[in-house]
Amino acid sequence: MDIYGNNLDLSPGTTNATVVATLQNRDVYIPTMEQVAQPFIVSSSPRVTGPAGLLIRFSGVPGRGYNLQVSSNLVTWSNLTTIVCTSKTTDIYDANFAQFQQRYYRIQAAPTPPNQLVTLGLPLRNTNGSFNLPISGSSNKTFVVQTSTDLTNWNPVCTNITTNGTLFIPCITNASNRQFYRLWFP
Repeated sequence: MDIYGNNLDLSPGTTNATVVATLQNRDVYIPTMEQVAQPFIVSSSPRVTGPAGLLIRFSGVPGRGYNLQVSSNLVTWSNLTTIVCTSKTTDIYDANFAQFQQRYYRIQAAPTPPNQLVTLGLPLRNTNGSFNLPISGSSNKTFVVQTSTDLTNWNPVCTNITTNGTLFIPCITNASNRQFYRLWFP
């Protein structure tokens, strides 16, 4: 199976499958390429849920902020709410939906995460075979990029402070070992 566009073989018994299983057992969320690229409203929603209103369920990346937008004509859109995705799917209720003859919904990534998150993106392969790690953030948070070959022992690579935007940290790779990266906040 292809994951993240990097042609990783995740067949049972492979090293890649073991690493992914280890990370998932440690509650590390691994999004699919579809979730990284765009959030989407799940096909079984929206649906009326009684007095609570209309349930809109969307899929996104946990910890990232999203805007639920509404329109009555598919031309003019306004934000109904901004919400942080709490799991692979997140529910939003529109208690006022019945006040409108027709209402359309869409979900978009929020331009600035509502709780000032710092996120580690998917590695980007350079033409020379090296990698860059994209790190996004919008607040002045100090963080340390750490690396490990066994997910137990971690070593610092660099210390940075987030700004409004994305930093690209070059990865130093050792061809004989797999390397894992994480952000640590001192």
